[in-house]
Order: sequence, then structure tokens, then C-alpha cells
Amino acid sequence: MLLRIKERNCVGTVFKSQNGYPVGYNNFRKRHFNPVVERLGLSLKTHDLRKFFGSWHLGVNKTDIMTVSKWMGHRDPRVTLSTYAKVIEELEQEHQDAIGHALVPRI
Repeated sequence: MLLRIKERNCVGTVFKSQNGYPVGYNNFRKRHFNPVVERLGLSLKTHDLRKFFGSWHLGVNKTDIMTVSKWMGHRDPRVTLSTYAKVIEELEQEHQDAIGHALVPRI
């Protein structure tokens, strides 16, 4: 059985079932994601995971724009930049503020 699962190469699949098949978006959302989010009392949508992924790689991990754009499925990196530019600016401002606070002498 493990060999059959290994043979199923689900390219582009984030989650696989126990049988090795891709878990569909609606199945994942309804049976897994939404119940956990509700139990935790959060107001998240599955698209928020995508936004976090792009933002984290560009702002925190400093992954280059071409790579992130490719991972996000954007044909043009300008789409990625226009979508995440505000997030990147906010992260840069936070870093500048942190550096500023670290350099200010404490009285």
C-alpha cells in the first residue's frame, strides 16, 4: 500500500488523503479548516493562508519576488508586488521602528 501511495505523484498538492489522493479544496475547507478555525474562535478564510504565505516569504523570509510570484501562480511579478506591496511596507516600517527603539538610549 505504501508503494502505491508513493507512486501517486500529486504535483501541486498541498494535502493528500491517507490513500495518497489529493484532498479537494472544498473537502479540506469544510471537513478540516473551518471546524478548527471555529473551535479556536478565529475568523480566518482559507485565502488568508495564501496571503500569509506570500507576505511571509516576501517580508520576513526575504525570498526574491520572482520565486514568490512563481509559487503563487502569478504570470507577472507585478501582480505579486501590487498585491503584497502594502504588507512589505508595513513589515519594513516595523523593522525600522524596532531598530530605532534599540538605538535609543534607555534612561
